[in-house]
Amino acid sequence: MEVILIGAGNVACSLGPALKEAGHRIAAVSSRTGLSARELAGKLDSVAVEGIRPLVPFSNGSGQPSVCITMLADDVLKATAGEIVETLGPDTLYLHTAGSVAMDVWRDAGACRYGVFYPMTSFSRNCPVSMRHVPLFVEADSDGSLAAVLELARSISDSVKELDSQGRLFLHLAAVFANNFPCRMMAISQLLLERHGIGFEVMLPLVKGAVDKLEHMTPLESQTGPAARGDIQVLEHHMEMLAGDPEWQTLYKLISKDINPNILTDD
Repeated sequence: MEVILIGAGNVACSLGPALKEAGHRIAAVSSRTGLSARELAGKLDSVAVEGIRPLVPFSNGSGQPSVCITMLADDVLKATAGEIVETLGPDTLYLHTAGSVAMDVWRDAGACRYGVFYPMTSFSRNCPVSMRHVPLFVEADSDGSLAAVLELARSISDSVKELDSQGRLFLHLAAVFANNFPCRMMAISQLLLERHGIGFEVMLPLVKGAVDKLEHMTPLESQTGPAARGDIQVLEHHMEMLAGDPEWQTLYKLISKDINPNILTDD
């Protein structure tokens, strides 16, 4: 397929190469900053464009790309969807990768063909993700659009599922709990260790072991630790150790009580 990418950040740096490797032609890469667009376009044998209006030569009416994939922050997507559709024409197939934005953002912007192309993983610019095993959740406005979206998705991922916008909202919320919050917990662990001259790498076997267990049991089944055991003495000692960090102490108590509501009462 002929594809335009709008956005050249973390998601685009993994998605773009995957699409190219699958045989799709990346006609243009658009970004608010020319530098990031040029860097990614250079890797994709594509054309770099700064902003939206310069994409006019790639409009659907010119016989150019039939698919436009936006990888933008939620507020930016909502603010620019109308300009994107006006520039590329209503008959282009418009897809976004946002977890928390309904696909109707495209309908409201005047698009005739649209959908969602949501890769459910965490992306970093300097650590590209192999898309083959990344779950892709898709939806579209019609059977015809859905067939095209599924073809595109299956060309880069072995895990493609249909999911409507409401379901995707909860998927995104669950992903925050499964990925973003644990990352912050590990950052706190890192800071605590560094105070005593210990590198976070000592935690890696523990972290990897916890993830590996999830191949064989559910998170609820794999829960361990003093809260799960109801070890009040250890919990109270940890709370004392965190007295100098009241916000972390509050987090420790809230999470421990969520694991085991019968501990650390306020009485």
